[in-house]
Amino acid sequence: MDRTDKLLVTGAAAIATATAALVIWPPKGWERGDAAGVAQAVAAIIAVAVALLIATQDRRRADRDAAESAKEERQAFARRRDYDECVRLLQVIEEDRRRRGARSAEGTALILAMWPKRNWMGRAVDFYVEATRDPNNRYARADPCDDEFQLMQQEVVAAIDSLDHADRA
Repeated sequence: MDRTDKLLVTGAAAIATATAALVIWPPKGWERGDAAGVAQAVAAIIAVAVALLIATQDRRRADRDAAESAKEERQAFARRRDYDECVRLLQVIEEDRRRRGARSAEGTALILAMWPKRNWMGRAVDFYVEATRDPNNRYARADPCDDEFQLMQQEVVAAIDSLDHADRA
């Protein structure tokens, strides 16, 4: 309950108490039936206020649930997109291995797109990104052997496994 709801409930309780007192001890010149009519009108107003309170709380709960659902859907979409990018990166690494260490622009783009978000891959980042930035990088001069490509693929497979684990959780 937020502040407005508490204020509404407190006001309704105060009005109900005053109305009960009005019926029990009607003012001079009032008939008990007149006081009961006023009390009935006040009770109707309180009933409408309580109905509005309940409707407002239900709406807030529904909005909160919808926001949570949308957040989970966005996260699932991002994981699926990352999964697809990882699968494509595995294919690109295999193609680059067959071309004897050529660095494809697509592989570099995939690494640059995924690495800041997840920070999974170290060796693949060294091969695709850092080798072009740093001339002293170990991949800048020599062609990597098949073992290096296998290690890069293992990094990507580990990333896919972590995405699968997040989807199962």
